[in-house]
Amino acid sequence: NKKLILYAPTFRGEGIEDIKYQSNINELKTLLDDDMVLLIKKHPLIKTNLEIDDVSLDDLYQLLIVADIVISDYSALVFDSMILNKKIILYLYDLISYQKERGLCLDINDLNVEKASTIKEVYDIIAHGNEDSIEYEDNKNKYLKMIDGKANERLLAMIDLIIGEDGNVKE
Repeated sequence: NKKLILYAPTFRGEGIEDIKYQSNINELKTLLDDDMVLLIKKHPLIKTNLEIDDVSLDDLYQLLIVADIVISDYSALVFDSMILNKKIILYLYDLISYQKERGLCLDINDLNVEKASTIKEVYDIIAHGNEDSIEYEDNKNKYLKMIDGKANERLLAMIDLIIGEDGNVKE
């Protein structure tokens, strides 16, 4: 029984970042125990062939289902992982520069998930973190409260508010 760790960082651009990306992966692989397998899911816009165990052609959501731990950063994948109650580690080695260059939609510190700024911290969380209970209820209530299986009902209600029985927009 091996622990499957999915590393799926978001897009940062090409070029020098690919070198950092490769370096991060290599460092983490050297730290992992024999009972741990690192799966790498590159962002679809990263075209560079990196020297990694790449599962980028596999379906992300199938990978999420089988993963024990998800490592990401600023990606919406974090919210998908919360729905599945996966252990999440945000690897934020470039938080300040990423905020400055790309910006964030929310305060990353508001997310109740494990955070690391170095590969060593990532490994420490994987190896020694608490896996007994994964509680994302606060995050789910704040960011995912509309995931309740009733999206179609809400959409139809909105359409009814906007469009009359005659098919014209209500005034």
